[in-house]
Amino acid sequence: MNSIFREIVEREVGKEALEGVDRLIERLRGDDQYPEFLSGSPYRYGPSQMIRSELELLNVSDPRFGIRQYLVRKGNIEGMLNLRRLALLNCRAGLPGNFDKPIADCLLTLPPGFADIHVLKTKLWAANGECLPAQSGGCAAESEFEATPYVQFMQICGGMCAQASVYMATALLPEHAAHIRGISEISYYAEKKRPQRGEGGELGISGLKPDQISHYLDGEGLTGRRLFAFPPELCPKETEDFEEFLVRNREILDPARLRFVQALRAVVMSNFPVILPVDLARLYQRGVYYDEKFERRVILKEDGHHKPGSKSGHAVVLVGCGKKVGDDRFLINDPGTGPFLWVSGKTLFESGAFGSFSNEFAESNGDAPRVVEEKPRFFPGQMIPVLPGRVTVTPLPPETLWVGKFLLPISEGEDPRGPGLLTLRDNDIKASFWEKVARKDQSDEVARERSQALRSAREWKRSESVPRLTRLSELPNPSFFESSIAPMAGHFSERVSEIQDRLRALFGGCRDRWLWVERTGDMLWFHDAESRREGRPAFPFEAAYYHSHRSKKWLEFYVPNLSSKLAISGGGEGGEKETGNEIAKLGPIDRLKPSMITSVSLHGFEPALRGWPTSLGIEFYGFMHSDFDKVGGRDELNAASVERLAGLTSEQLMALAGAIHRAAGERPIHGFASFIPEFARPSDEADAADSPGIMALRNLCQLAGILKKDFGRTEVGMIEAVGGGLISGAIDPAADKGDGRITKNLAKVDDAVEAILRNLLKIRGDLENADLVVALEFEPGPLYAFGDWDTLVLLADLLEAEEEFGPLKNLVGFNLDIAHWGIIEAIPLSRVFEKPGVFNRIVHAHISDHHPGAHFADCALGSVSRNLDVFRKWLNLYAVRHAAPVEGYPRCSGAVSIEIEACRDSEIRDRSIEILWSDLLGRPIETLRG
Repeated sequence: MNSIFREIVEREVGKEALEGVDRLIERLRGDDQYPEFLSGSPYRYGPSQMIRSELELLNVSDPRFGIRQYLVRKGNIEGMLNLRRLALLNCRAGLPGNFDKPIADCLLTLPPGFADIHVLKTKLWAANGECLPAQSGGCAAESEFEATPYVQFMQICGGMCAQASVYMATALLPEHAAHIRGISEISYYAEKKRPQRGEGGELGISGLKPDQISHYLDGEGLTGRRLFAFPPELCPKETEDFEEFLVRNREILDPARLRFVQALRAVVMSNFPVILPVDLARLYQRGVYYDEKFERRVILKEDGHHKPGSKSGHAVVLVGCGKKVGDDRFLINDPGTGPFLWVSGKTLFESGAFGSFSNEFAESNGDAPRVVEEKPRFFPGQMIPVLPGRVTVTPLPPETLWVGKFLLPISEGEDPRGPGLLTLRDNDIKASFWEKVARKDQSDEVARERSQALRSAREWKRSESVPRLTRLSELPNPSFFESSIAPMAGHFSERVSEIQDRLRALFGGCRDRWLWVERTGDMLWFHDAESRREGRPAFPFEAAYYHSHRSKKWLEFYVPNLSSKLAISGGGEGGEKETGNEIAKLGPIDRLKPSMITSVSLHGFEPALRGWPTSLGIEFYGFMHSDFDKVGGRDELNAASVERLAGLTSEQLMALAGAIHRAAGERPIHGFASFIPEFARPSDEADAADSPGIMALRNLCQLAGILKKDFGRTEVGMIEAVGGGLISGAIDPAADKGDGRITKNLAKVDDAVEAILRNLLKIRGDLENADLVVALEFEPGPLYAFGDWDTLVLLADLLEAEEEFGPLKNLVGFNLDIAHWGIIEAIPLSRVFEKPGVFNRIVHAHISDHHPGAHFADCALGSVSRNLDVFRKWLNLYAVRHAAPVEGYPRCSGAVSIEIEACRDSEIRDRSIEILWSDLLGRPIETLRG
């Protein structure tokens, strides 16, 4: 539906950048030769969460859609890339062509020939708008397959590799992360000293330090603890020779490297990513490869970041490892170089990041004495495992666990060599340890079995064990057993329900508790992964199950940590959330007017309306570049859509109105949707009336007036307008003084909201002359002026007051975007009903499906949520508002518009129309096209 061909892609992305994408795709193909084309072209315009977020940071509104390129193998789609339209972006942002990385957020599958690699994958195909709703039999031919997320960072300032790595890590964990955010939101929330929403001030934008990454992850419901396999206090300083340090300290570095590699494997084999802070130059000089077969090394430019002796902080994401125990091969996604790169565990260990010891660790450990370091250090063996938030026990052994800048000590009297996660259980295991937990009523047979288990544990070789993290309820997962011990897996599967019940009894009945599971020979160890003691991870309990081949029985050993005084709590996933009364009163839902926005096609309103039912209303998007071809104008590479709309003359507006009238035919026109965040920015009183944002809105008002007066379209009654962002000022490369940091002004929410209303006052006459109301769009997020419930209330209260903004009381309301209000922001319906100032200002509605934790794309109804109840409840609320007009408030259109911007194909569009018409509004499907 939004397909485009190669020549257009080359023009908008850039020929050189696109050739780099081609080289990546050749590598992903491997030796396979398969068709490049799908439905005539592998390219289409498509939404991109990353591009949308970058434009917010760059303070431009166009181009907010990327170019989506599909990866096709044997006729099936097996991945996609969202490409930045770099040629347009460089022009819009006023930068001298220095953006050279075209790949934004994408989903990739591993190239052929990687059967022995365990790679991390996620299911986000539907969330990116690529699937039909479940009611039609699930996703379309592609199905909801698993793929690995990847993104290249744009060096806006100081590098953005850490933000890109954080994005990839959280995108791999959509069921655990509270949100999957774009680059601007990650930058905001990772800054510990950021201005709070509403306060305004200066927001520093730069690359992130490791402690900022941890801070961000902790705030998203994840465990992002920074760990070291080697004590930082022993790490070499900047003045020391690193290679000499490696040789001189090999005796203590080798055991640390083994622990580091084993911990990496433990996390990855448990299907969780690891963010690795590394020194970029040393990482690549020590060995990173495109593929193992040909050992084609990644070629890096000899610039300041890569040349020998340079110290460049960088972040990569560990996304795969060899399946075989003892395999030292790992796969990393490097946001600067490419996805699926080979690297050894030894290389990762010795490429640890370079940084300041005191500055980076002091804040996270305020109780510890501050250590002043004159020179920065190199940190080998550094990692940030990204785990579920309830997991507190990490995959590094307690006696070497470093959090922040000081070593967490083992309590006096504890035996650090006893059973514990990733600790040695060979000849160091003491029989006395078992005697302490032996049962009083132990029989001779059990004693013999215990003795055999102890011998088995003593004979265990460390390289045979890879701990796995899992929920108690997921223990039957066969991934815990290697093929070499298939008989053990069979024995365990026969007893798993009984073992689950016994383990659950230790947790007070909590079935969803997280465990580390470790195999040592014929023993399975279950470690509590959620416990804390005296501020550090602890093991309140261990349980071991031993299978005796002689007696064909399983014996269980419970090993409680007798020194812990804390009880083990049950509890599940954090308790039941308070949701409030979300049962909306039933309204006359049959009176609502189904509609659709023409932004379903980025080729303009005429292609969008092809095949559109005549019974469906229209909300015209104002406008795509192709729409301006009807009236002439400047070359689209040199002017944004907002500027072109602002510059239309009266004659051009008349021509555009005529084209709209003819294209609409018998269909009713409810109004115009827009994306003009510029209108909401505070500006100088002297020139505010002439700003492009204000002029664009004014021209939309005049266009609506022409449709009413000259073409009899009296039903046109509304303009939807996005509330705008809080960040102001374009990126100025000269502002970076060498520290990789740029400061942006962050407006106060109060000031931004008042600026919105003051700018709307400037077009008050235009609104009244055309008999229109403005429906302000709610955009969830900390950097949008109109981005949360409190701002809804603030706007409502300002419009209620009979003071400066009183003249707008009957002209300005809210657009109820059901996906934004009800899915992403999860505002309880009861809250809306209980606030008349908000409820009575709902004047229009948009509807689409969304991922609950991210704004990837507008999706077909029911394709992500898979449950239509949330839409029915909000439509009921909207129907109540429409059926009961309230004097003193703007009128409600009653129209509910499907919003699927840059839709993949007409099948997704048509299925959404049918669901709204029949399943939600209860109308006979045969009347849709009658």
